[in-house]
Amino acid sequence: MIDNWLKASHLMRDRTYTKFTLTIKEVDPPDHGRRYDNKKPIEGYILRFTKTDKEFVIKEGSTNHKLIKAQLGNGNWVGQNITFFPVVGDWFDETNLLAIRIFVDKENPRPKIAAKDMGRSIIGMTVGSQSEIESENLDIESAKEDVNDTPPPEGE
Repeated sequence: MIDNWLKASHLMRDRTYTKFTLTIKEVDPPDHGRRYDNKKPIEGYILRFTKTDKEFVIKEGSTNHKLIKAQLGNGNWVGQNITFFPVVGDWFDETNLLAIRIFVDKENPRPKIAAKDMGRSIIGMTVGSQSEIESENLDIESAKEDVNDTPPPEGE
C-alpha cells in the first residue's frame, strides 16, 4: 500500500520547512476500525483533506489532539482550516525526531503543553539538495502558506 500519511518531511517548499494550511474534508472518529499495513489498529481520529490525498492521525489525549481542540473546538471539524507546522524534539527515546504540530492562532488560548512535548519549530530551516527531497514535498498547489503569521511559540 502507498504511504498516505502526512509527515513533517512533507511540510516544505523549495527545500525550506514551512507551515501549510489545509481544509478538513472528512474526519473518521476514533472507533473507525482501520488498521495499518502491519495490522496494528490505528488509534485516533483520521483526518482527510481537500487538495491532497494525505491523511493525518490524531490520537485522543495527544499533544495534537489538545492543539486541534484549542483551535477548532470539540465540534465538527469538517470544512475548517487547520495549519500544520514542522518541529523537532526528543520523543520515544530518540533525539531530533521530526514531527508535526497544529498551529493555534492568537485568538485562541493555547492549552498548557510542556515545551518538550511541543518540540522546537523548524519553520524556515533549509535542508538538503532539491533532488533529495522532491519526492517528500507535500504536493498541494493551492495550499495556503501563512507567511504573515508569526512562528508558533516555542512552548510554555
